[in-house]
Amino acid sequence: MGRPFDFKALRTRFQAVSPKVCLMLACLIVFGTLCRAGGWEWHNPLPQGNPLKSVWGTSGTDVFAVGDYGTIVHYDGVAWAVMNRPTTQNLNGVWGSASNNVFAVGKAGTILRYDGLVWTVMSSEATEDLHAVWGSSGSDVFAVGKRGTILHYDGHAWASVSGREGHETLLGVWGSGGSDVFVVGREDSAAGPQGVILHYDGAGWSKWTRPNATFRGVTGRSGSDVFVVGGQGGPSRSLIAHFDGASWIEMTSGATEELHGVWASSENDAFAVGEQGTILHHDGAAWNGMSSEESGAFLASVWGASESDVFAVGGQYQWDSSVLLHYDGGIWISMLRGTKADLADVWGSSASDVFAVGGTYYWPGPGRPPSYQSAILHYDGVAWAAMNSPTTPALLAVWGSSPSDVFAVGGNGTILHYDGKSWRPMNSGVGQHLRGVWGSSGRDVFAVGGPAGVILHYDGVAWQTWMTVTGDDFPTGVWGSSGTD
Repeated sequence: MGRPFDFKALRTRFQAVSPKVCLMLACLIVFGTLCRAGGWEWHNPLPQGNPLKSVWGTSGTDVFAVGDYGTIVHYDGVAWAVMNRPTTQNLNGVWGSASNNVFAVGKAGTILRYDGLVWTVMSSEATEDLHAVWGSSGSDVFAVGKRGTILHYDGHAWASVSGREGHETLLGVWGSGGSDVFVVGREDSAAGPQGVILHYDGAGWSKWTRPNATFRGVTGRSGSDVFVVGGQGGPSRSLIAHFDGASWIEMTSGATEELHGVWASSENDAFAVGEQGTILHHDGAAWNGMSSEESGAFLASVWGASESDVFAVGGQYQWDSSVLLHYDGGIWISMLRGTKADLADVWGSSASDVFAVGGTYYWPGPGRPPSYQSAILHYDGVAWAAMNSPTTPALLAVWGSSPSDVFAVGGNGTILHYDGKSWRPMNSGVGQHLRGVWGSSGRDVFAVGGPAGVILHYDGVAWQTWMTVTGDDFPTGVWGSSGTD
């Protein structure tokens, strides 16, 4: 097998296709998704593809999740829907006192409020990034963020909390009441980062620190039953601590990845989520790992309506796509619809005949080699559908002369041809990753790639190598106005 292909290094190509298909390609390049003209509209995955950072709801049929680029989605018990947003700033936290009084916070001091009809921007003196929000009621809300920022909302206006100064990066907030609030995060010192837990008793703030750590999430059932999660140095990066009303005690979980979110419904039921798809459950006696189909995801937040109705959100591949999981008391399943493949190129003969190609990267774990699975999608003007592919290497480019004469090229010299009925492999005679394909007709087709640069030509009978390119640079795309240009 040749060198594995890195989708992040892909140089994309715009081909001479309709403006509608060009818009689809533009959206694909930026977000790995597909869209259509006449206004941006997500095609894959559904309901949208931006990473999500926080989830909260009033019930299992009234759930809000927020994320990058001002993304806000809502679940009504049947389907997720994208909500109109008044900002494009990244949103990091969401919480509400009721379904018509929901707050979201994010980058550069952004604070939004939902009144049951629309989201609006709220004014405050904050300019630092805000990471989390929580309240005991709609007129007693706390928001926390960078440089020790703690804001309080009294039902009328947001104001900085008086009585304390700090420069911590504050990442989570929760309380059992307005005079029993816990804030967690990290502060840098000469000895390195240390985890921080702040407590507000209604009169003032106290502070507890843990060396070489970062606390990212906090939840509880009462002021004497509080969990915080985060990360630490060393081979076991997972960190969980519990407060019994008198002291903080670290807990063992068996997990090795950093944790980002935690939620508890009872003394015998708590969930924690984190990096590499880590999901933990606490049954009152011990923490145990759980599995899901998003084993490589960065899970940022978890919230539930009950012990058998739990939601987890995050991003995939270093926060470049969305993750939405649901637990029904038995298993965790993805709530996203559509392909999970990384899509590399798109071509269409018309707005109702569009092909997209790519591949899925699988990493089974340390010490085991990764693998790929090619992906081919077709759009008929109404919906996208997966097509059977006869090869496993990722596909990197697609072009056709007609709906029944389409070529796709990819890793390890892969060339496929579609005759309007099925895809069949063709012999390229090379092992390089082919990254571009174009032709003046079905009997005059060019394919290019590398890393040992190569240019291939198809004359309607067979593929032949026309030339090779030496040096570090190699062709990544091809297009022409005719067979001689």
